[in-house]
Amino acid sequence: MRPNTLSEVASRLATETLDKVLPEFLDEFYAAESNRRRYLMLVEQPGRTGNLRHDALDCRDRPLSGPSLQAKSSTDLVECP
Repeated sequence: MRPNTLSEVASRLATETLDKVLPEFLDEFYAAESNRRRYLMLVEQPGRTGNLRHDALDCRDRPLSGPSLQAKSSTDLVECP
């Protein structure tokens, strides 16, 4: 079964390779019927995988700053600095 969220991708990395799981997710992501559905596939914060390379984009421990990073609500996506 293909992962339907980025969070599911991170969970599956415990037993599968990124080369297998990420393309499956991207197939689902690009086939999504709306931007809202794509947003929902990304909004849940993935858990850490324990692999430094896979976790490199995780910005939870980095301070967010700058006017372009101010979220209107807790569900807004933010960019890592």
